[in-house]
Amino acid sequence: MTKHIYVWGYLHQCGGAGPEAGHIIELLRFNQYEVTCVLMPGTDVLSAGEPRRKYFDGIGVKTEEYRPGMFEGKILWCWCQDEVFPHLVTNNEKPAIFAYWPCMNTLSEKELVGLSLVPNAAVLCQSRFQHSRLVPILSGYGIKNTVRICGTYFNIYSPWSRFRLNQKDRSRFDVIRIGRDDPLKYPDNMWDIAYRHAAPKIKGFHVVGWGPNGEAKLGDYRNEDHPYNGKIKGTILGHVYEPLLLSDMLASSHVTLMYYPWLENAPRVAFESMASGSVVVGSNTGGMPEFIADGENGLLCDNDEQVIHRLGMLAFDADARESLVQGAFESLRLGIGNGQAAMTRFADFL
Repeated sequence: MTKHIYVWGYLHQCGGAGPEAGHIIELLRFNQYEVTCVLMPGTDVLSAGEPRRKYFDGIGVKTEEYRPGMFEGKILWCWCQDEVFPHLVTNNEKPAIFAYWPCMNTLSEKELVGLSLVPNAAVLCQSRFQHSRLVPILSGYGIKNTVRICGTYFNIYSPWSRFRLNQKDRSRFDVIRIGRDDPLKYPDNMWDIAYRHAAPKIKGFHVVGWGPNGEAKLGDYRNEDHPYNGKIKGTILGHVYEPLLLSDMLASSHVTLMYYPWLENAPRVAFESMASGSVVVGSNTGGMPEFIADGENGLLCDNDEQVIHRLGMLAFDADARESLVQGAFESLRLGIGNGQAAMTRFADFL
């Protein structure tokens, strides 16, 4: 008998191929599970012509509006969308399994209350670092849910985004920073890093996800009164909703800069970069070292000077850079990109 999994939420239209939900929905569907995505009334993807809806329709994933009682005795998965909890609690839903995947390394009050009230709820962690942060929080509130390190899954070959390893243009050196407009998601001295790292040819520094918080923290070098005006070449974009545009940008970049104060858990942008041949240069903190082995599939740095030096090394040594690219792709393919291994890790919650 085919198992039926309900998923609260949807594949987002940003961040490359979409977040964890999108890839695991693909994984479940391609392993012959029946999958239904559940959304609140009025959500735009309920329209049959919406691109995400059309994509999921095409691979046999159903989309339905939420109805009270529809999860009774069912298997429900949800990724960090805490709006699910009021509906489950208010309507006294009792899923057979409720697998909740927090995205962050902390939990909101709504998540904490919901996890304490919804029966059969399990917290599934994507990294050891996330687990180490969430267990004390849950214990401190006396919440006794199952908490399991399940890892994550990344579909290198997702049809949604078309990640690809392109031969990079050796006549230039492009660094990209992709992330939300959070002050902690920018390097403290980002423009200094962009200006000071050496490169033998044309260099570009590209920022995606720019907004008022970035401007407040760093200023905009395009302004005439900025100290780095005229010293940096590149592009600055706000939030990009088109996955193929982002995958094109990653495919043409040589490095993805993920060095900043934010403590990552299982960073999606890192995986998207590894699938696109863009070397991750990140912070040696949080969950990043669980996925990036320094010098094997990326580079981890402890301070600004190390970042500047290592960016210069990557700019001048294309062969070393391409060796890291191959190491990154293979570690992704054999690790979190291994679908059968992921199904084994998730088995207790299916």
